[in-house]
Amino acid sequence: MRLCPHEIRVIRSLLAGNTRTKDIAWDLKRSTGGVKVVLSNIYTKLGLHDLTGLALWAMRNQHLLSQTQKESIDMSQSNVAALDSMFAPPPTPAGVPTTQQMQQTAMLAKVKAKMALDYATIHLKRVQAEQATVDAEINSNPATASAALRKQQEELQAKAQGFSNVIDNQYPDYVDGVNAWYANMTSGSKYVPLDQWTDTQPSSYPNLFACESQVTF
Repeated sequence: MRLCPHEIRVIRSLLAGNTRTKDIAWDLKRSTGGVKVVLSNIYTKLGLHDLTGLALWAMRNQHLLSQTQKESIDMSQSNVAALDSMFAPPPTPAGVPTTQQMQQTAMLAKVKAKMALDYATIHLKRVQAEQATVDAEINSNPATASAALRKQQEELQAKAQGFSNVIDNQYPDYVDGVNAWYANMTSGSKYVPLDQWTDTQPSSYPNLFACESQVTF
């Protein structure tokens, strides 16, 4: 089984930092629908399910992606093993990292943030289901609802708000910050490590990084 040149170009675009389907489409001057079809074929060939898994696969198999775009990739050479044995980020080099190392740093940060987003999305649905149950119980007889039940309602509301904040604000802002860092660092600006870049300070995104702490490589 082989990856064709179209599929290789899509993976390279993802590896370059385009972490959404529409961004890949814009980068390759193709329709979003066309990119979705290509991605579906890639997922089938690699046994993956989403862009997060594909980004991890691509970073682990960059030696294959260094082939020319006219070549196809022989999947028998690749590491398509289960993603449970994740790689560690590259060690921080002395001095200013190469463009490729900064690209890997940015991609890894966005992949982990995307996993945090997925975590937040799943748990928001769970919390909302719990909320609905508690709300129904309180609304059925407000006069007799216990203080403990009302406290549980408030706690669930706070959790739901936290997860919503990750999804609607913190995740997109963080990704924009990582993109800004990469653009500045590769344009010749004085090098600043990603974790010291003002737009991506963990303290600015408490809920996002609380979710991220649940995600391990």
